[in-house]
Amino acid sequence: MRPSSRRNWRETRLRAGLLLTGLAVLALASGCTGTATSDRAAAPAQGGVAQPEHQSQANGQPRQLARSARLAMTATDIRAVTAEARQIAVAAGGYSGSERTDVGSANIALAVPDKTLDDVIGQLSRLGQVTSTEQTAQDLTEQVMDLDSRLETARRSVDRIRALLDRAASLSDITTIESQLTTRESDLESLEARQRTLTTSVAMATITLTITPAAPLPAVTAAPGFLAGLASGWSAFLTFGRTIVHALGAALPFLLIIGLLVTALWPIWRRRPHKRAQPKGSPGGSPPGGGRGVRPPM
Repeated sequence: MRPSSRRNWRETRLRAGLLLTGLAVLALASGCTGTATSDRAAAPAQGGVAQPEHQSQANGQPRQLARSARLAMTATDIRAVTAEARQIAVAAGGYSGSERTDVGSANIALAVPDKTLDDVIGQLSRLGQVTSTEQTAQDLTEQVMDLDSRLETARRSVDRIRALLDRAASLSDITTIESQLTTRESDLESLEARQRTLTTSVAMATITLTITPAAPLPAVTAAPGFLAGLASGWSAFLTFGRTIVHALGAALPFLLIIGLLVTALWPIWRRRPHKRAQPKGSPGGSPPGGGRGVRPPM
């Protein structure tokens, strides 16, 4: 074997050894990070009693709360109240989300900055008659802290692989390292997207507003008296007149048909021959003796 070939083969083996060593170090660092996280989660507090993880991690740090509220009210003009609710949310630095409005009710989702939630609820309560309110808060402190730790580890892992890629010399080493880099960068982007979602959930509070029609006011009954009696009589007269007009309108077609039939048949009935009445006992139609009666003898 030539000295130059032997030297190239040794350099190739050296690069491969460095690559394998670097990948082993990355795997070992990831395993150590996971073990440290598990150890922190399982470590008992002072006195030998295990405490919830979020209590120890959030010690001395503000809680990360995702707040939401539900508000139900009645109003006379549903569409006007819905428009005013949108304006209140926008003025507070938020926005309106999904919305469903019909004749009988309206549901609208609003998102406002967390620090303005109580003030916005107070403004919305003045738009109608509030029937129910509800507020909830979800503690995301543990999720935020765990995600921050995973993001830091993922960024360090990506930086180390990029450093190995800069030192790679052979095509096979470059292909292998780029594949690892693509996987780690994809995981990093997924963690960053989740972090943005949690940040938005904490920074913006959601309000679900439900609006239903207000009950109609009771009718005012007029006091009894002359004017009330006159109004009742006039109303009864109008009702009677409408009834008569309706009956005449319903009977008019039948009256027209009957009138036409009578008009057509009346001349025929008048031209019909009439027979005179004859006295009984006169077969010839006149009494004996020329129409005079015979006086009986004295």
